[in-house]
Amino acid sequence: MLGFLGRIIDTMSVKITLPITLLFRSATWFALYTIKDPTKWFFYLMIPLVHVMFFATILTSASYNAKMYPKDIRGMLGSVCGVCSAITGYFYLVFCNWLYQKSSRLPFLGCSVTDILIAMCVIILVSLDKYGNVIKPVELDHEDSDDKNQTKSQEQSIDTLDNSAAVYSSVKG
Repeated sequence: MLGFLGRIIDTMSVKITLPITLLFRSATWFALYTIKDPTKWFFYLMIPLVHVMFFATILTSASYNAKMYPKDIRGMLGSVCGVCSAITGYFYLVFCNWLYQKSSRLPFLGCSVTDILIAMCVIILVSLDKYGNVIKPVELDHEDSDDKNQTKSQEQSIDTLDNSAAVYSSVKG
């Protein structure tokens, strides 16, 4: 199922896929919140969907980052995203723990509301044209630029040698 979603996510714009995946993930969290008896069949149907929607959101972000940044800095971007995810994940878990202390079902509602709020922020940023635009990076061909620099320095060396030879022959002659 994730392979199918991955192909769809790669072909569509992040402006569409990120709000959709967040809203679907919010719906699955809310469906878990409404379950009062986890021994019923609906619980076993929803748990795999929660995981699929969680990873669909990650795939959407990773696809956007891959399209947005050149290959040279994607690894660094991945590291920064990993560190930021760990930090925000800690606060997210503290928030869920606080909700769990009030009721065992409340973290699902909290996650659902958080996903809706993030989806609304994404929709607002997309409508203001502040998110989702893919910048076409300039292709850096290091070999060609090195060859051009080497050719230019060789031409300058030849010019210098020609000038030196002309000065030497005029002094000698």
